[in-house]
Amino acid sequence: MKFTADKRDMMNALGLVQGVANKKTPIQSLSCVLIRANKNIEMFATDLITSVTAVAIASSVDNTGAVAVPAKDMFDRVKAMPDGQVIVDATNSKAVTIKAGGTSRKFILHGLPADDFPPAPEMNPGKAAMVLSVAELSGLIERTHFAIHLDPERANLNSALLEWGEGLVRMVATSGHRMSVASIATDVETAGSALISLSSIQDLRKFVASAGASEEVTVAAERSSMTFSVGDATFGTKLVDSTYPPYQQVIPAEGRVDLISVPRRAFAEAIQSISLAASGDIDASGTVSGAGVTLAVEGSRMLVSSQSARGGVASDDMLVTYKGKYIKARLDPKYMLDVLNAIADDDVAIDIESDTAPMVIRAAGAVFVVMPMRL
Repeated sequence: MKFTADKRDMMNALGLVQGVANKKTPIQSLSCVLIRANKNIEMFATDLITSVTAVAIASSVDNTGAVAVPAKDMFDRVKAMPDGQVIVDATNSKAVTIKAGGTSRKFILHGLPADDFPPAPEMNPGKAAMVLSVAELSGLIERTHFAIHLDPERANLNSALLEWGEGLVRMVATSGHRMSVASIATDVETAGSALISLSSIQDLRKFVASAGASEEVTVAAERSSMTFSVGDATFGTKLVDSTYPPYQQVIPAEGRVDLISVPRRAFAEAIQSISLAASGDIDASGTVSGAGVTLAVEGSRMLVSSQSARGGVASDDMLVTYKGKYIKARLDPKYMLDVLNAIADDDVAIDIESDTAPMVIRAAGAVFVVMPMRL
């Protein structure tokens, strides 16, 4: 195999696939990218759960063929080339030469025969379920991914729920202590849902981040797999076979009037600052527990405070809009900061019914639930 392609095109394609390939694995081929030269240059990587295919335009193909090379090493070496044409010669798959056109700079990498590369995960997504803009899909992910449970043993919570139908596309994530629900209005002809694992969501997040916000994403799904295609690039993943908890039961119905309206940026700055005093306390058994941040609201004033043996005392006072009775609640500052950093609204509405009830934050196209800590 021997071909010539523009450095920029190769960098774009390699940048898409290396995120899937570049993972710690005892299987050597899974850290590689499969490069196949035909009319153009197709690059493919997989971790056996997710896969990414990307295409680089070939300036010329002297010999067709395929070879597998370490993804990160290939990316770094192409990046080190001067702008312009890059020549890749894999006539001998054990020694792949990467050379800059018109200069003497070159690298030689150890490759693997294409036959040693694992087959792609079987995916038969069939008919497209929906078409979204990159900005829309990215917005769903950014407002929910942080709430996914981190324990892979809890497969249903270690996933994000993507559901569509009745003119809406919705993504849901929960760890049991917090929940994020983001939705967008769009034309969806059919209804369906899918559970996407945390690791796949993280890879999909990188995939869409590399595309232009106005580009379209074609999403196709069937019972066990799902694909997201942008131009010539496709991200595919196997789906989680599990049942998602009935998240709707956790969200209080809208209609309460005693909401706290708070300026988002000022609130985030106050939480961030006061959390410095929320350092974990260590009890007699050596267990570390977070002190949390307390919110006390009365009239137009909110007192944000924290106190711990290790972190001392901190407080801040800010103006809010509120007409309800005096309320006090304690929360994990990280949970609240994740929410506030995920939205762009100037003001957010917070529903605190009691010091033990779920705390609900509503923003444009999203609802967040944070379970309180004991006072």
